[in-house]
Order: sequence, then C-alpha cells, then structure tokens
Amino acid sequence: LGTDDRAILDRLDQILEEESTRHTFKLKEGEAVFFANKRVLHARTGFDAGSDRTLFRVRYHADLGRAARGGLMRWLRGLFVEGERMPAPKPDRIELLKEQAAAHPEDVALLRKLAKELAGRGDFTGAEEWNARALKLAPEDHDMLLLSSCLKWEAADHGGAQEALRTLAQHHPFLFPKRQDAVKPTVLRLRGFKNIKYVLRGGVGRYAPRLQGGHFSVTHFLDKRHFNVVSANVFDEAAPWPEGKPLPDVVLNCVACADRMKDSLKALEGFLKAHPDLPVINHPANVLKTSREENYRRLGAIEGVVFPNTVRLEAGSADAALAAIKAGGFTYPLILRPTETHTGVDVAKVEDEAGVHRYFESAQPDRAYYIIQFHDLRDSAGRYRKSRTFCIDGTYYPVASLVHDDWNVHSGDRYAVMADDDASQAAERDYLANFTDWLGAENIKRLHQARDLMELEFFGVDFCKLPDGRLFIFECNAAMRHNYDHAGAFPYTEPYLDKVSSAFDAMLKARTGAMAHDWVRLNQRAQGL
Repeated sequence: LGTDDRAILDRLDQILEEESTRHTFKLKEGEAVFFANKRVLHARTGFDAGSDRTLFRVRYHADLGRAARGGLMRWLRGLFVEGERMPAPKPDRIELLKEQAAAHPEDVALLRKLAKELAGRGDFTGAEEWNARALKLAPEDHDMLLLSSCLKWEAADHGGAQEALRTLAQHHPFLFPKRQDAVKPTVLRLRGFKNIKYVLRGGVGRYAPRLQGGHFSVTHFLDKRHFNVVSANVFDEAAPWPEGKPLPDVVLNCVACADRMKDSLKALEGFLKAHPDLPVINHPANVLKTSREENYRRLGAIEGVVFPNTVRLEAGSADAALAAIKAGGFTYPLILRPTETHTGVDVAKVEDEAGVHRYFESAQPDRAYYIIQFHDLRDSAGRYRKSRTFCIDGTYYPVASLVHDDWNVHSGDRYAVMADDDASQAAERDYLANFTDWLGAENIKRLHQARDLMELEFFGVDFCKLPDGRLFIFECNAAMRHNYDHAGAFPYTEPYLDKVSSAFDAMLKARTGAMAHDWVRLNQRAQGL
C-alpha cells in the first residue's frame, strides 16, 4: 500500500473509532440482536478469561427486500420454531399519538410527546415537523427547544441548532430539580451552550439528547442520591441568581475547553464575581488558562518536562500555516488540528509543505487551528505509548496506560494491540498498581508543579515517560471523560476507575460539609433507602 492508501485506511479507522458513530450495549440473558450483515458494521468486545458468559451467533439468510414487501411481521414469524406462538403485535404508539394529535392539534404536551417518540425511534424528519408545530404554540418550552437543537444539528443546520440553544439559555438560565430535598446539599452545575452541540444518540432503537464538546461528563462523578443538582445554562451571558432561592453549597464548573468555550467561560466568570464566597470546583478564570498554546508556554517551562511546540493559527489557510511554521521554527513532520477538538477528528500528521496544502484544501477559513511539533516516540518494538492520570483535589490517580501501533492514540485504540497482548496488559497493570514508583520521584515532582500551575480541582494529564526519564506531556486540561467503556474487556482497570469516582465524590462532600452528608445518610436510613 502507498502512503495515500494508508492515510485513507487510517482515516477510516478514526471514523470507526469515533464514539459519535457507535452504539455500544451489553446483551442481557435471553436477549438477541439482529444485524443486516451487508448494511451494518458490527463487532463485539472480548470476554474476561474467567467469565462464564456464553454468546451464540446464528446466521439467517433472508431476502430483506422481499420480507419488507411481504410485511416484516410475516417475515419475523418465519424465525419462530414450529409450535411456538408469535406474540400478537401491540398497537403502534406512534399511530395512536398521531390520531390523538389530529384530534387535539393545540395540545402542547401531546405534540411534544409525539415529537419525542418520533425522535427516539430515529424518525428525525417526522420529529422536526411535530416539534415545530409544538414550538409555535409554546416557543419557550425547554424540552422542545432542546429537541429542536438536536434535530437541526442532525439536519446539518448548525446555525439553527445554536440559535435554539441560545433561546433555551435565555429562557431557562437555571434548571431546578422538580423535588428539592431540604436535607441534601445543593450543587450548582455550570454548563455552556455556545459552540457545543446536542446530538441524538443512544442504545439500540432509541435516541436521546446528548451534549457533546467543551465539557467533562459527570455521569460517574456526581451521585444525585447525595445532592440536589441545579444546572446553570449559559450561552454568552449569565443570568443573575434567582431572588428568593437559597445559594448552592458548591459550584461545579463542567465547562472544560478554553479554546471552544471562551465566551461561556467569561460569562460564568462574571456570574461568580457576584458570589465570591461560594466554593468553586474548576473556576472558569483558571480553565481559561488551559489552552494548548498556554499549556505549552507554562508546562513546557518546567524542568524535565517536554511539551511540544504549539502555535495557534487564527486563519485556516495553507499560506498562513506555512508562514507560522517558518516563524515558529517547526520541522517536518508536524501535526495540524482544529483548536477546539480533543479527539482524533480532523487531526493529521503532515510530512511536508505539500501535506500542509492538502490539509487546508478542506479546512474552514473561519476556523482556528493548532500547529504542533510532532515527536516520534515509538519504542524499540515500534509502538506508541500514552498514559493518563486524573488530578482530583490535588491528588493524582492513574487511569490508563495504552499501547498502540499508530501515533494518534485514544482510549478506543486499546483493542488494536492490547486486547490480545499479555505483555502490554501487564505493563498497564503495573502502571495502575505502582503509579508512584512507576513514575519516579522526579516525575512526581514535575506533576506537582503542573498541578500548581493549573490551579484546577479536576483535570487530566496525557503523557508518556521518555527513555531518559523525562516527562512528555501530550495534553493537560479538564476536557477528559471519565468512563467505564472498556472495563468489561479489561476488568483489571475497574477498581482504579472506582477510585477516581470515589475521589471526586469525596471532593464534593468535602466542599459541602461532612455534617450535611451525615444528615443525608440518617434521613435515607430513616426512610429505609
């Protein structure tokens, strides 16, 4: 294969590994899933060697076109063993809702329910039609504005999607829980809506709104059994705290990307100036200092730390890039990427000036980009390594240590090499179990210096240890997702992921007071919870 052929295949690999294009689920006992083999790319993750889980695969050859013409239910009857009874089909919920909506065309709740049901089943065109009808009757409705943004994004109307989020933030700057427990402490979760997207993603046959970009997820961090959670929604202006409402016990800023979320972060910074006594986790003013370019300036100055030369390019053109490459003293190969992304999307290693021109042929002129010096960090076996640690309330916790045969290493890449490689799994086990010794005293000091410069209560560091013992930092910010996506295939990682979740929970409890949580436990015990 030539260089261009490999680049195409590498790009295909990147697309297939993007979480936005994947639906992942775990079958329960007795469940089955059908794939149209020529229409759906599908796979499964591995089992633990000691697992008693058994999975059966059955091939059924069918003419799906003929099946569709003859009726899907009739075709499904052919899958039942003779003597078994095919369950009677239930009335279709969509058709029932449409009949009711036709009879009550001004019932907003009914129209909203129908639009959500259509969107949940993947009929985005139908959902847009009914959601638009509902919005004409109730243009400030929270759920319909959110769904409108999702549907417009799916239809590639990105401007319309952003405008829907702007309207949502204006009319719903704060979302309070329907039932607020007076015993529980209150967490104010900050969210920014400018330059992010809500998309429709979900499990098998069901779609739901999911926020993507610019934030860290609290799914495995924030246990709503212990807290009242109020959400603050900001576009580029922050509303004042509602009069008469008690102030929260702690502010949790989930806005994490200094490049993508600058306007929202500045607005949130202004909001917090009115409440200087509130404890804040990840103050927006400190998050604003964590762009890649600023991290190169700050972290690259730590003795014994290598942070690759990074320059921000405001205009997405080859001529501007070539001028910046020359002025910045870069050498080929180098990396080009949009400033606001934290995945492998639209990231490329270019080998020469011709590669720069090719990259910017498809670039957006109004989009900002980074030029980053590439360092060839292959080990003696020709593989690339990247480790991750989370810093929570001043303490570092090991998360993962990956091995890959490509330079652009992300969490999903662990299957390419590590799934069947005992040595790389043993190396990751060693990293997780002996984190401090694995790093060494000098690198621990360097991470502590980085922690003091970051001034954040939560952030992640992606790095590798160089052969001479120094620390090479790829990335350092709060825009890193804590998840258990791969714990099933690599079960030895789960206890360490649990420690991360527990540490974050302990940080929240420390900010809201131990006495408050004693009351929560006593109250739940009294209710038999």
